[in-house]
Amino acid sequence: MKLASTLTLLLVLNLSTSASVASDQHLRVRQMSLTNTTDTANSTVSPSTVSPAPTTTTNSTATATATTNSTTNSTANATTTTTTYPTTTTNSTTTTTTYSTTTTTSTSTTTEWCVEELGECELKYLVNYPVDEPSSITMDLACEGEAWIGIGFSLDGIMDGSEAVIAGTGQEPRKYHLGGKWFGQGGVSEMPESQQTLIDTKVRVKWVEGSNGPIPLTKMRFTKLLSEPNEIEIKPGENIFLYAQGSTPSFPSYHAARDSFTLTLPSNGSDSGVDTSVEGEAPATPEMHITDLSPECTLKHAINVPTYTTRDECVDCSITMELTCDSVAWVAVGFSVNGFMPRSEAVIGIPGSEPEKYFLKRRNSNKIFRLPDEAQTLTDASVSVDDGETVMRFTKLLNEPNEIPVTQELFFLFAHG
Repeated sequence: MKLASTLTLLLVLNLSTSASVASDQHLRVRQMSLTNTTDTANSTVSPSTVSPAPTTTTNSTATATATTNSTTNSTANATTTTTTYPTTTTNSTTTTTTYSTTTTTSTSTTTEWCVEELGECELKYLVNYPVDEPSSITMDLACEGEAWIGIGFSLDGIMDGSEAVIAGTGQEPRKYHLGGKWFGQGGVSEMPESQQTLIDTKVRVKWVEGSNGPIPLTKMRFTKLLSEPNEIEIKPGENIFLYAQGSTPSFPSYHAARDSFTLTLPSNGSDSGVDTSVEGEAPATPEMHITDLSPECTLKHAINVPTYTTRDECVDCSITMELTCDSVAWVAVGFSVNGFMPRSEAVIGIPGSEPEKYFLKRRNSNKIFRLPDEAQTLTDASVSVDDGETVMRFTKLLNEPNEIPVTQELFFLFAHG
């Protein structure tokens, strides 16, 4: 299998998979500055210590740009953007992103999506209880059809007096007051800009396979603080929510479907009086930061600092990464000291199998090596397919013998079939 793109980096990977591979495969380069991690010397894997992967007769070339410290290695114009969470940039060929690590002291973060079926809609949600940061909830609503969609927050299950997050085609998720069943002052009205505090917002329409052929699916995602001034508080335990699906692609218009429902949200365990941590083990994954890599792919990541170490020492620290791409195909995240493929490393996931680590010695197809079994140390590793999206998730130690360490400034490569 090959990875190809429209950028300057040559990359050919030999993979075998039952997933279909499109001809417009992608490779991109991103650079993240992971603060408060250890900054050890770069190292590479000797080719004598790895086993070759199956070969393929397909070769391709790709181009990419990589920028660091104002030095550009590229054959084309490139844009370099420095981004600090929660701001993201999607129209640049190279992005430098600055994040900070988070230390957790108990298993206080929900790391698996909860799912609620709502008629022709499906809601996924994730409650985030990071340390030293406000608690929040991430919600992902997907509804059949091309119409605006909304999630409401209610004290009694009735629309009047409730609040909502609404998005439509070409309309990013925004917060609204639901004062009455009309649009405008005193009714359904957009909250002032000072209250538009949502982060990681996204809306899109994609086509998926239905029982009678392809159908449109409208998806909205956002992260909202649980407690905000002058707004309905979302609390651990039982909460009443609303959902609605519009009659037109854009908002406002009358809803074609609506209902109320109840969710019981987990607590962070801080009031239990019980130490839920396990001695010698890393704590639960902290809240994950989100980077839009391309229109097709989104990367989430979090730095995990065990309770028995500090951010400066970072003994056994790890990074959890979740790459989601809008296709059913293999996906990959690479680690590079200079933004180029030769002598880089990658984690590659194929639907139907677990992610594995590879050493990318050269650009030739016969110089791609799977790391030996003893180096396959990924944890929480999986590849899943849902609603036409491929999701690869894994946790990797920041420092491993004979591997490129994940340090303060490292280039990340990503690719998908």
